[in-house]
Amino acid sequence: MSTGVLVVRFDQDDEITGLRVEVYSVEKAACIASGVAPIGQWRSPPITPGRYLVKILGPVCWQGEALVEPKQETVVVPVLLPGGGAEAVISDMDGAPLPGGVLRIKDGKYTSWVNISSQRGALALADSKGNARLDCLPAGNQTFVIESHGYNPQEITVNVQPGMV
Repeated sequence: MSTGVLVVRFDQDDEITGLRVEVYSVEKAACIASGVAPIGQWRSPPITPGRYLVKILGPVCWQGEALVEPKQETVVVPVLLPGGGAEAVISDMDGAPLPGGVLRIKDGKYTSWVNISSQRGALALADSKGNARLDCLPAGNQTFVIESHGYNPQEITVNVQPGMV
């Protein structure tokens, strides 16, 4: 069977780097390609013809869909979604960072912008400085749980603003 290529183009602020592109097969209901996008464009490896949903994840998020044809280069221009992100510095009472601490949505659901399914239990782990971040969250009030081994979980409700972290 012949393959095609998906080219994802999007407008972004030049200061935003390291955006992640994910391509989902509608027929397989699975992510079939992903990678880090350079500014403004990303090319898939050769993929099987069919219908695909595309997500671009970062401080702001985009979504689009495309029909990839055999032996064709298909261009998709995803639309900007009205969501935001949340970040936390996970530390002890003295302010010392807690690497490996967890930031998660309280109800355990992380709604994927792709309408294939919801990803359960999505979370962010704190880095060596205690920083943890979740992107592409729906706008509105979200309750998060912050956890670390040996400490009581803490809950916080944040109003996620479109395009903001």
